[in-house]
Amino acid sequence: MSYSIASNDLNRVKNFYKTVFNWNFESLQKDIILFNPPDGIGGSFKLAKETSNNTCILPFICVEDIEKTLELIIENNGTLIEIKTEVPGLGYIAKFSDTEGNVLALLEEYKNE
Repeated sequence: MSYSIASNDLNRVKNFYKTVFNWNFESLQKDIILFNPPDGIGGSFKLAKETSNNTCILPFICVEDIEKTLELIIENNGTLIEIKTEVPGLGYIAKFSDTEGNVLALLEEYKNE
């Protein structure tokens, strides 16, 4: 599985995800860059004239510390959409939009202690 996310500015979106999530990138074409998270499924950002925040599929990015990640998102011009919320039996989730207006979610699973 792979997925593509729209972007108005490939350099801006690349800097956002590199800084916040430490993702690696590779240019594929002038209007597409591939991303590879350290853990998880990679995909691409595709240059688009318009982006929409009407997300039909909500990708979740697994993180170790959701509060620290939310701080990084805000510091890097992302927007908090839904605050950290507990999901019993799973962990914590939050929603944000990136610099391109794409809506994604974070998941911090309960730690096994």
